Amino acid sequence: MADDELALTPDIVADDKALWGILNEVILALPRYRERRREIIAEQNRLRGLINLEAWRVYLKVEALVHANDEAATTDLVRWVFAEGEKYGGQP
Repeated sequence: MADDELALTPDIVADDKALWGILNEVILALPRYRERRREIIAEQNRLRGLINLEAWRVYLKVEALVHANDEAATTDLVRWVFAEGEKYGGQP
């Protein structure tokens, strides 16, 4: 995606789906993120082989809760940063 397609506008920032479309593009392009993600998947696969099905289900539930919490915090943070930029003369 071109940089101009990744620009945040008030409409995009207000729309969860549109905002996360852009955030995912940016995040997935980060080499450090991709490297860490591969590491996480390898460790998850290792853990799955070490624990029983009930423990694995609990782990997946915890992971889903952590992910939802991090997503909500990231969304709020991006919206706050965007609002602060607008307030102090930044370009959307």
